[in-house]
Amino acid sequence: MQRHVAILIWAALGACVLTAGAIEPARAVEWATWRREVASEPIELPSPAEELDATPVGADAEKPAPAEAPAAPDEKLAGGESQLTDDALTVGADVKLLPRWNNGLEFLSTNKEFRVHIGGRGQLDTTAYTAGPGPASPPADGGLNPPLSGATNWRRARLRADGQMYENYEWLAEYDFVNQLTITAQSDPTLENAVGPYVVPTEVWLTITKLPLVGNVRIGNQNTMTGLEHITSDRWLNFMERSFLNDAFFSPFNNGYAPGILVFDNALEDDRLWWGLGIYKNEQNPFGFANTAASNSYQARITGLVVDDPDNARWTHLGLCALYQQCPKTQQSGTPGTPTFQRGSFRQRIRGNLRNAPPGPLNSIYADTGLLDAADQALLTAEYASNWGPWQFQAEWAGSFIPKARTILNPSDNAGLQPLDTQITDFFTQGAYCEVMYAITGESRAYNRAQAVLDRYVPRNNFFRLGSPRGILTSEGAWQVGARYDWVTLDSQGVNGGMLHGLTMGLNWIMNPNARMYFNYDFTYRDFTNSRGRNGSGGINGFGARMAFDF
Repeated sequence: MQRHVAILIWAALGACVLTAGAIEPARAVEWATWRREVASEPIELPSPAEELDATPVGADAEKPAPAEAPAAPDEKLAGGESQLTDDALTVGADVKLLPRWNNGLEFLSTNKEFRVHIGGRGQLDTTAYTAGPGPASPPADGGLNPPLSGATNWRRARLRADGQMYENYEWLAEYDFVNQLTITAQSDPTLENAVGPYVVPTEVWLTITKLPLVGNVRIGNQNTMTGLEHITSDRWLNFMERSFLNDAFFSPFNNGYAPGILVFDNALEDDRLWWGLGIYKNEQNPFGFANTAASNSYQARITGLVVDDPDNARWTHLGLCALYQQCPKTQQSGTPGTPTFQRGSFRQRIRGNLRNAPPGPLNSIYADTGLLDAADQALLTAEYASNWGPWQFQAEWAGSFIPKARTILNPSDNAGLQPLDTQITDFFTQGAYCEVMYAITGESRAYNRAQAVLDRYVPRNNFFRLGSPRGILTSEGAWQVGARYDWVTLDSQGVNGGMLHGLTMGLNWIMNPNARMYFNYDFTYRDFTNSRGRNGSGGINGFGARMAFDF
């Protein structure tokens, strides 16, 4: 991938250099005029008194009350000469940042050329479960492994900084403090064997915008493009967890983030079309680390708004994403010529729709193909999402295809029923989900055209409770109910990874744009026989609640 990265970077820089001197005079005039207009738009903040008088609570947070702005100088003298200095048209001349609240603490320059946002998120979960005889059996008899148990834990705890600078650059650096890995002392495993938190990068990237031909180029650790629910931020998911598809296909072992290069842009009127082409490393860890020149993932996504009626809060999104990737080549194990010798690695495993631990080895595994020796994988996903007033609908399908694979595991508790050292052709797994949400308080779901994903859910009225001379003043916030059905099968060509059917029902209380509560009930039926021939099929009931906030 290093050679590919170098070629793409030099090609992008070369295109910038070649076109920099080819801007038409008329375009240059338009640029200068636009810069004058931007420079004459000061950032206006409300006074403390205006903030106290604002009703309802938080209503003016994103749109501050205007203050008196200094009169802008006339752009031209009588003779037609500009009064603006060269500094007013110089990129980076105005670096004075003024604070404001915009769903988080934000600093913005007067001409909006520089922006810095300091923020983060926290999600605290509590869950409880009951299970039938099969899933509740010991792991050796086909039961869940690790065994299922209720828990209270931080699902996510992240800090981030993001912004823009010098007109053409956007950046983001975010780290998650709640990921768990097994810690074992190499000198004496019996002395230290525990699970501890590790800080991992989620999104750490730089984007160069407004480039000719390609539009935008993003380089760094970032969301891969597979799955609408995957690339929609977890800050405003409809349910506590994404569907089974996320574990099986979209973000199996790297939290859904990978180092790579993405080229993307919008097209058509009102940016109704979005397209992207990316090359990423197919790493199997959350650290953005890959120690091989192979295992590249090539991805392409295209989406469109086939219905676009913002005046009536109606829109419909359709999308397709295709992926071809090489399985990691360096994770060799065993002795050449033996059944357990491994050249590449591929595994699909699925956790529940309610998690009983932070990301890591303590989560119960519901379905698992076990480790396969495979060279490459193709993946296709189809996306649908629609908003119709207070109603929201969403569905996706994903299918994975591996031309050739080989079973390499000895019998184990987790892996599906499969014979050792069996050659497999046309290994195909698939899954889908569909969900419907209804806003009891009448809100509509916003759509982000710049990334072709669902956007932040904003209540009509924020929840608050205040004393006043007229008594207690209060507002209910936003309330939303919904249901989701999801299904996935990891059974193919003699590999019985398991089949899952899930029904999730949810009640969401969105107190304000930055804080919400989730209440979920989930029933999952598990059809699974492990590689020892023990049947662990049966139903699993889960109850969960989450307190979530971001800033």
